[in-house]
Amino acid sequence: MEIGGWLVAADGDPAATGFYICDDSGDQVYPDVAYSAYGDQWLVVWEDHRAGGVNYDIYGQRVAAPGSLAGHALAIYNPAEEQAYPAVAASPGTDGFVIVFSDYATNDIAGRIVLPDGGVRALLITVSLPVGDQQQAAIAYNSQDGEYLVVWHDQRAGNWDIYGQRVGLDGTLLEQTFPICTDASNQLNPAVAYNL
Repeated sequence: MEIGGWLVAADGDPAATGFYICDDSGDQVYPDVAYSAYGDQWLVVWEDHRAGGVNYDIYGQRVAAPGSLAGHALAIYNPAEEQAYPAVAASPGTDGFVIVFSDYATNDIAGRIVLPDGGVRALLITVSLPVGDQQQAAIAYNSQDGEYLVVWHDQRAGNWDIYGQRVGLDGTLLEQTFPICTDASNQLNPAVAYNL
């Protein structure tokens, strides 16, 4: 399986042809994409299986507005352990993109920042650190306050609940992780959006 893309105009008219974003060896699955007005570009991220076995990694590729690839594929996080299910959001300025994912080395939610020029910051953002598993993160940018909200499903109480964490543009955690929905049954696979 590979990652491809297709441009669609604002009126719903698709481009004549699509394009490959990544057709490397192994499977590439679970893509997500965000647009940044700074540099007029998208960042596509995915779970990448090129290393073989269950050593899944997080990769990305910048895509210019005409649909051409900008630079090379980015190894966003590729240690020996498994990382999966990435999600990405962007700020409109020079701060770039924040990518969050399930880090199965610790069963927590972690993140990385990709700059507009394709540089990957060395900082690993540890979004969640409680007891129990945290998986399936989603992220949105809050343009009013200049920060991100990350949400995920969380097993700290035994069943699965939805928790969240505010994150600054530089990856700093803002205040504490907080519960969003903790009903007695399981809550899974959250999504998040901002209204401006």
